[in-house]
Amino acid sequence: MITASTATETVKIVQDVAAGQGMTVFSLFYQATLTVKFVMCVLAVASCWSWALIFYKVILIRKLSARTRAFKQAFWSRKSLDEIHMMFSKDKDSFPMLFCNMLHEHNQLAKAVSNRDRDTFSTICEERLERVAEVCIIRTRTFLESKLSSLASIGSISPFVGLFGTVWGIMNSFEAIGLEKNASLASVGPGIAEALLATALGLAVAIPAVFAYNKISSSVASYISDLEIFANEFILILLKKLDGTGD
Repeated sequence: MITASTATETVKIVQDVAAGQGMTVFSLFYQATLTVKFVMCVLAVASCWSWALIFYKVILIRKLSARTRAFKQAFWSRKSLDEIHMMFSKDKDSFPMLFCNMLHEHNQLAKAVSNRDRDTFSTICEERLERVAEVCIIRTRTFLESKLSSLASIGSISPFVGLFGTVWGIMNSFEAIGLEKNASLASVGPGIAEALLATALGLAVAIPAVFAYNKISSSVASYISDLEIFANEFILILLKKLDGTGD
């Protein structure tokens, strides 16, 4: 199991070996074979991409949460639905869009309610409002979950990419032993150091990606659940207005 302590211990081993050989992390990279360099570059690109996604998603969810609080405050402030619609009609966030779409559907249904059997029509109205809400919720979920799979992939694949670099570095160490017929630390140290560095990089990329994926997925699920609850509450309000029992 990938843990922060595992990555820390691996980095310490790399530093100890490198210090013993008079090397730095950068010198290890420059002295590494082309394959191991490629592995490290891939991990570096994956790390940059994952952190960019993390910052984007965190900022997005925080902005949405702040705007949602403002919308809810206006919605439950006993203002009329038309007043709320005027306030948020140009807002493209999930809650205002859900509200505006459902209110528009309600207004269309209200024009026909007097010409239908009220009990039968109430069921039809509820189904249509639920479909409008469902479409908005699906679009919101798709938008918020977009590119999250990239974080999951980076978190699951990076340790194995680092392990590939590790195996390759160890293979070079054994090759050095065979060529020099010497198993001293001086002959195998550089290969072991670059191998361990690849492992450490793989873990350093994977740990924040996995943590962020779990955290962001939880935030998205909470936001969607909140949106679904609001949709159900608003459907009840609109149905009462259609029945003439609402405020």
